[in-house]
Amino acid sequence: MGKGLVSLMFAVGAGTWLYSHFQQTSGNNTVRSLKAVAITGVVIFIFSFIILGLIL
Repeated sequence: MGKGLVSLMFAVGAGTWLYSHFQQTSGNNTVRSLKAVAITGVVIFIFSFIILGLIL
């Protein structure tokens, strides 16, 4: 698999976990959770893509 696909799968998995965590801690505030997960997912994708680029 390519770096982009692996990074995307990692970001989606982490985003899913973070979304459920933020939903529990913010009292089911969907808008706040989605904003936080979107920003965090992009950051995780970029970092994992860079790290995989250095390794592979």
